[in-house]
This record gives sequence, C-alpha cells and structure tokens, in this order.
Amino acid sequence: MGILETIDALSLSDEDKARMRREYAEEVDPLKTERDNLKQTDRRERVKVEIANLADAGLKEAPAALAFLRRLYLSPDAEEPGVVLFADHELGLSGDEATGARNREEMSTKAAFETFFSLLPKDADGKLKVALSDQGDITDDHGQPAKGNNDPDEESAKHRSSLGRAIGREIDRPSRAARYGGRQSSGGGE
Repeated sequence: MGILETIDALSLSDEDKARMRREYAEEVDPLKTERDNLKQTDRRERVKVEIANLADAGLKEAPAALAFLRRLYLSPDAEEPGVVLFADHELGLSGDEATGARNREEMSTKAAFETFFSLLPKDADGKLKVALSDQGDITDDHGQPAKGNNDPDEESAKHRSSLGRAIGREIDRPSRAARYGGRQSSGGGE
C-alpha cells in the first residue's frame, strides 16, 4: 500500500487529506523531476553512442535513416514491448525464408531494429559490406523512361503494342497530334 492509499484510509476530513497529498507531492515531485531528467539525459547519451556506432558501421551516408532511428530510439515507448514476432511455422516460412524461430517472441521496436542491424553482413572492421549508396547502382531502373530524345508517338505506340499483347487484343488510339490538336502544353499555366 502506497502513501496516497494510506492518506485516503486515514479518518481525516477531505481538506486535511488534500493538504497531506499536496505536501507529499511538493516533497516528492522535485525528486521525481530530477530523476526523470537524469534518466532522459542518460538515455540521450546512450542513443547518441548507438547512432554514432551505426554511422561508423556504414550508415553515415544515410543521414535521414539515422535521424529516424534517433527519433525512434528516443521515443518514450521505444523499449516497451510492441512487436510480436510469430514463429516460422505460424507464418508458413521454411527454407531460405525461415529464421529458425520456434516460438513467438515479444520485443520492443528498438530491439527489432537492433536485431535487424546485427544481422546485416559486416567486414572484419565491423563496417557494412554493402554500402547504401551502391543500392541504386545494383538495382534496375524501376520503370523509369530511358534518357534521351524519345519520340512520344513512338513510345506511345510501343506501349499500346505491349499492352495489346498482354491483354490479347489490339488497342487503337489516335496520335498525340490528333488527340491534342497539334498543340503541346507549355506547362507554364498561362
């Protein structure tokens, strides 16, 4: 039983109980505030070190990712259980998709990120083997049009032909000049 419950149990008037609660709060609140400030400062320092370690490991080229992680790590509930990871069999994972998890696991969001980073490949110096800046080079163009002077009518015809083969019928569409009367928008809004 805490002090506030003890005060409530006393046979005193409501005004006396309120005065005792107020006096107790005046004595305890500064101590709580100081403790909370120390915990917050300690947490900020720990997060600063963790973010610096991730930057040194190869994430310094991703300042936005580091900023997001800092925000996540400093969130009040970052270390509270918030993620339930199911066992591989519950998710239907096997072979290369499986992690080896046999039971459900509850972890904080921060712990989930830390586990993820610990699983990334690193070299002997502890740096990430794959630099984030290289990811764009090793992936495809993500459907972006080729650079250069492409004829819009030719591109449109290629697209119609490809789409027609995919759906099994020809797609007939007038040329850009016929659709837009030979005018092209300046894009200036005038």
